[in-house]
Amino acid sequence: MGIPEKPLWVNELESLCGKGDLKENLINICLQIMEFYREVLPRIIMLRSRGNAIAELGGKEPRPMQDVKLLTAFLEREINQDRLRPCDAKTVAHILVGSVMNYVFVEQMSSQVSMPTAELTIETYLNSEDPTTEVSVFVLSIVDIVWQGIAPS
Repeated sequence: MGIPEKPLWVNELESLCGKGDLKENLINICLQIMEFYREVLPRIIMLRSRGNAIAELGGKEPRPMQDVKLLTAFLEREINQDRLRPCDAKTVAHILVGSVMNYVFVEQMSSQVSMPTAELTIETYLNSEDPTTEVSVFVLSIVDIVWQGIAPS
């Protein structure tokens, strides 16, 4: 079904670690995770609805759990560099990945036409005085809510 072994956003994690504005980085990462799940979630749902195991996993953990682990490792590295307040990085990763996946799932179930997040860059969100798209409001809000609990002191 063409589910990528390593999503593009994972490469971004490596290049962002310890660099730039961390809150902006998290927004960017969430946008990329959202775009990834917009692409693959319909495929996963179709496979599961037919009762088929997902062959691409080859006995590995489900993709969402892999993604939580990758984001957890990124957050732990940021905590170790004092760029985040010490916290349970795995819980934060679950909140971010799960929230984004849930947004995509509800979007898919409601048959809403969505604007590809690839067209919605971080600069669009941060430089716009009126972020009017539902996606921008959601991503900014979820990261802002989480940020309040993990921001460095």
